Amino acid sequence: QNGLFEESERIVMSKPAVGWNSVSNGTIAVPTGALPGKTVMRVRSQYDDPDNPQACGNGFAGEVEDYTINITYCAAAGTTGTGGDYINRVTFNTIDNFSGKNGYSDFKHLSTDLTRGASYPIEVQLQYAFDIDSVYVWIDYNKNGAFESSEQTIMSQIVPLQFNTEVQGMVSVPADAIMGETVMRVRNIYSGSNIADPCGSYFGEVEDYTVNLTYCAGSGNPGNDHITRVRLNNIDNASGGDGYSNFTNIQTTLYHNSSFELKVNLNNTFADDRVYAWIDYDQNGAFTVDERINMSNPTQGANTLSTGTVNIDPNTPLGKTTLRIRFNYGTDPNPCGSYAGEVEDYTILIEATCPDIDNDGVCDFEDVCIGYSDVPLVLMMDPTMNGDYKAVSTLESTVNIVSPLDIKYVAGQSILLEPSFEIQLGATFQALIEDCLNMTALWHRLNTRSGEKVKVLKQKE
Repeated sequence: QNGLFEESERIVMSKPAVGWNSVSNGTIAVPTGALPGKTVMRVRSQYDDPDNPQACGNGFAGEVEDYTINITYCAAAGTTGTGGDYINRVTFNTIDNFSGKNGYSDFKHLSTDLTRGASYPIEVQLQYAFDIDSVYVWIDYNKNGAFESSEQTIMSQIVPLQFNTEVQGMVSVPADAIMGETVMRVRNIYSGSNIADPCGSYFGEVEDYTVNLTYCAGSGNPGNDHITRVRLNNIDNASGGDGYSNFTNIQTTLYHNSSFELKVNLNNTFADDRVYAWIDYDQNGAFTVDERINMSNPTQGANTLSTGTVNIDPNTPLGKTTLRIRFNYGTDPNPCGSYAGEVEDYTILIEATCPDIDNDGVCDFEDVCIGYSDVPLVLMMDPTMNGDYKAVSTLESTVNIVSPLDIKYVAGQSILLEPSFEIQLGATFQALIEDCLNMTALWHRLNTRSGEKVKVLKQKE
C-alpha cells in the first residue's frame, strides 16, 4: 500500500489463446506480511511488448481496469461443537460488549482509543468455563496484518466449572506502537494444551475489535493561564481554558521548502509561563526534541502573545500529522503528562509543492492563503446557492483586487459580472481566493476563455 505496483507484486498470468473470448488465468497468493485494509488491484491487457509488462503509462494497445481489494487478518473461529464455553462479555477501556455464541464475531465497529506507553485493564467473561479453557488477547501494534507472540497480552488463569467466569489481563501499549486504527483479537480455546494461536478453528470463540492508538496524553489545569487563540496559515481558532482540547478536526496545509508563523494568544501570563509546540514531522506518533518549534517567551500580564516559525524542509514525509501546543506554567518542555496550563492538538497536512502566486520567489503565507488550485472546482447547482454576493478579485494571469460589486445570484441562471461578459454556469476555471482567513466562501465552477476576466465571488456578510 505504498502507491506503487512493484514487480514483486505482479501476478503471473497464463498467455491467452489467440481468438475471441479467450481467457488468462493466474493465482493470487497473499503474502503473510501484506498490510490489512483496502488496496488496489490493476488488471492490464497489453499488446505491445508483452514481455515487458508495465503497470503505468498510456502508450500500449490494450486496456486497463482497477479494482479494490480488502486485505483481512487470518481467519479464526470456534468450531460448531463448542458448548457453553464461549465469550459473552468483553470490557476494555470504553468498550463494554455483551455477545452470544457465534464462533466468530466481527465487532470492529466497536472502537476505543489507547495512548502509546499506557496500560489498560481488560476483562473477558465466558458463559461457562471448563478446566482446560484458556483466554488469549492480541493487538496488532505494528499493523503488519499479523498477530505476533510479542503482541499477546497474558491473561489470568481460568476458574473452572463456573458460569460467567471472568479472566483479567493488563494491556501495555508499546511506546513505539504505530499510530492509528488497528485490530484487537480476543479468543478462548478449549484444549488440554496451551494453544496460543490467533488463527484457525478450535473449540471456543473469536471476537475482533478496533483500537485506535493515539499520542501520549497531555493535559493541564488551566486556571487563569490558558490558550485563547491559535493561528497558523489558515487556522484561526479561538478557545477557552479546557485543560486539553482535541482540535484535530481543524486542519491546515503546509508545503515543503516553506515557513509559516505560529501565533498563540494567552489569557494571562505569569513570569514562569512558557509556550511549547511540536509537529510530529516523521509521523511516528511521538513528539521529539528535534520536532519542537522555538516559541518566544510571552510577557507577563493579560492577553499576551507567543510566536514561532514553522519550517517545512523538503524531506518531511507527506500526509497528515499532528501539531501539539502546550501552555505551561514552568520550564519543562514535555509534550506528555499533566501540568498547570493547557494543551491543544491540531491536524497538519504536509504537501510537496506550493505555487509562488505573488512572484516573490518563496512559498509563504500569502501564497497558501490565496488558495491557488489547478484542479477545476465543482459547481453545486443547488437552490441554497441563492443569495447576495460580491466580486472580490479578477482572475487573469495575475490576481487583481477590484472594487466590490454587489450581485444577486439565482441558482440555474447565468451571472452578469461585466457589461460585455456573461459567465455561463457549468464549465471550469482556476480559483484564487483573496483572503482565506476572513472569507466564508461559496465557490462556483464557471467558464473562462483566454484573455477574458473572471471575478471570484464571496457571499455577502
